[in-house]
Amino acid sequence: MSSRRKVRLWTFWMSSLGSTILFFLFMATMMVVPGILLETKLWMLSLAGLAAAISLVIGLWRFASTDAPVADRPFGPIIAVVLLIEMAECGISLVQLAKVTHR
Repeated sequence: MSSRRKVRLWTFWMSSLGSTILFFLFMATMMVVPGILLETKLWMLSLAGLAAAISLVIGLWRFASTDAPVADRPFGPIIAVVLLIEMAECGISLVQLAKVTHR
């Protein structure tokens, strides 16, 4: 394995870990702490979704080549699915908050 591939793989793993921790931290904060403003929730969900998207882009860059970290078996595809679920949850929550805000 070349050093460039190792750096890319570690960048993907660390950014995925960081975005997942950020996602769980923000979700736990929104569920447990009472009195969080809707604007703050929108900001937190947007930031968590953006972090997951950035991690996914790092993993999918040059997907046609064999260097893509998402294609690294067995954990690359699993991490990609976790990031997609995080992005979906952030998107659904943002739509729900937008509906509540604009009533």
